[in-house]
Amino acid sequence: MKLLGILRASALCLLVSALHGTNCQEERRAEHEELLKKIAEQRTELVERLSKSDAPFSFKDMRLFLGILRDEADVDPEAVQKVGEKIHTFLGNLGIHGADARSSLEILMEKIIKQREYLLDLFSGLIQQRSYEASEASEVDAKSYVNSQQEDSTVKSQAV
Repeated sequence: MKLLGILRASALCLLVSALHGTNCQEERRAEHEELLKKIAEQRTELVERLSKSDAPFSFKDMRLFLGILRDEADVDPEAVQKVGEKIHTFLGNLGIHGADARSSLEILMEKIIKQREYLLDLFSGLIQQRSYEASEASEVDAKSYVNSQQEDSTVKSQAV
């Protein structure tokens, strides 16, 4: 009888932890999708702002724009062309022309790629840490439930 109670409690704990893990994964997936939507909207707004602005082009603007091109975001091709012309003007104002401009852009793209890889590694590490913490929490919940069931069954058996 006592063994049957322990088995029921263990099965229930496994079910609770499995459901908890599934809910956490769905929540993380939804958060990730929402974040991707926000990023896409911000990129589109940035390209539109850069293409319509008469303000001088800055290095930060160029870096952001090249990051967008690197991700092949869905943006208006005409806006991309206008921003590309601004990049050309920006580099010309810095005295960078022809092959030098091309190599400067390649170096900049490499730096953007390295930074993105670092951020992706950092982000995946945080996700793994959250998953681990969630699994630990569900294990603690399951163990405390089993312990309480065992105590209940012990008290009941002593009462009988």
